[in-house]
Amino acid sequence: MKVVSCCRIDKNGVFVDDKKIFRGCDAAVLTYFDNILKHFEIVYPKFAKMDAMSKLGFLTAEILLKNMPDDIPDCSPYECGILLSNSSSSLNTDFNYWDTFRQIPSPSTFVYTLPNVVNAEICIRHGFKGENMFFIAENFASSGVEEYANFLLDNGTLKFCLYGWVELLNESFDAIIFLSCKTKVRLLPRSVFI
Repeated sequence: MKVVSCCRIDKNGVFVDDKKIFRGCDAAVLTYFDNILKHFEIVYPKFAKMDAMSKLGFLTAEILLKNMPDDIPDCSPYECGILLSNSSSSLNTDFNYWDTFRQIPSPSTFVYTLPNVVNAEICIRHGFKGENMFFIAENFASSGVEEYANFLLDNGTLKFCLYGWVELLNESFDAIIFLSCKTKVRLLPRSVFI
């Protein structure tokens, strides 16, 4: 397996392959994510309705794929997968959903009470139709995500895999997503996936 690139977003900034490309700030989490979206000129109307964890995962994957090397050949949407993990599942959104019970429970918040919705948002945006899993573990090292990505790439199930950690609880957050492939491959244009 070859790790081609990685992107990390935390309170200190946005990093691609350990190079800081956006400076962090002390703004509230959602304001910080909106600032990142504007800075990188990402246009995606569905972003506004996402919960905070989905926004974090979406931005990390979006920036990673936007900065992907040009020398990667094509692969089909069924050969592209995503494996993510964290330690708090969707607890942040679960708390927000519970708060809506004081009036009328919010269906738009309820949709995000599963952690794998982060994967779904990324898959919808980029047309991935291959393996897609979300693991809950104490930390990234114990999640088994990297090993599972290796397995899927080694046995030919996938040619291209995003895998990593997307953790958000209250104002604490950290995301790192790796782009990996067995041999260098490149995504076909998004129009081919639809």
